[in-house]
Amino acid sequence: MNKLKKLTQELEDKFNKWKHLQNHGGQDPLWADGCNMNLIRNHIIRYKDDIKRLCEEKGLKLPEIYNKETPPEVDSNYMARVDEIRKKAKKALYEYKTNKNYQYLLNAINKLNKRRREQTSINYVIGYCKGLEQAIKNDDLVTMRRHESYERYIESFSNCRKRVEEILKEEPKEGQMSIFEMMI
Repeated sequence: MNKLKKLTQELEDKFNKWKHLQNHGGQDPLWADGCNMNLIRNHIIRYKDDIKRLCEEKGLKLPEIYNKETPPEVDSNYMARVDEIRKKAKKALYEYKTNKNYQYLLNAINKLNKRRREQTSINYVIGYCKGLEQAIKNDDLVTMRRHESYERYIESFSNCRKRVEEILKEEPKEGQMSIFEMMI
């Protein structure tokens, strides 16, 4: 029976996914591992119900995996690898704060007006570091986990710096008149 085989495979995949989240955690940028584990648990319950209903309708024997114990509901704030996440977050923060492009942006931000800040996204880019610092202070593991692969944030410092440098090249120097000012 193809449908039973498919449901059985889906159920097995969900059990494996739940175990993986328990041991290794996930990559969800907004939700703790516990939330996702409970969601997967609900999927397991649903697949078991579907399998039972199908087997009863067709007079089939329940597959072995059906009898596997449903994982327990967990604290929705549960996170796997907490020590590793904290350690990596501290390393990322150090890398951000010592990055030459980040330092440049901190010095350049006051040279930009509100429109130019929005244009370059400098507030957001600088905010990555400040946000991580706050997450470490508040032990916000989900936010800290977003910075485990901090290289992309480092790259954003570089890209933002290029945009800022281009804009600052265009800006007239203090005391220098623009064409519009000369026409007045």
